[in-house]
Amino acid sequence: MVENCMYMRIAWVQTEPGQAAQYEEAFKKVYHADTMRAVWLGQANDNPDSLFIVTLWDSLEAIQDWESSPDYLGNINPMLSAFILGNYSVSVCEMKYSRGLSSKT
Repeated sequence: MVENCMYMRIAWVQTEPGQAAQYEEAFKKVYHADTMRAVWLGQANDNPDSLFIVTLWDSLEAIQDWESSPDYLGNINPMLSAFILGNYSVSVCEMKYSRGLSSKT
């Protein structure tokens, strides 16, 4: 059980061959939001060009506001899309159980 309702946004991207490191550097420069509880960028062990972005949020509305913000639409998405091969996928889910996450301070 999760004490305070949280939402997770999981994105998967396939970068152009050999561009994962450049995506990571750009990601670190632009991926931020004051309303985001946490963010993780992971690289698949079996495909170095396959990356996963997991973010944790307090509300579904916070995700929607961020995805429709001028910063995301005009800065983050265009910069990171330059490294992506084809489409990417995004899923949003309500957290039902967590263990080991500290509470927001």
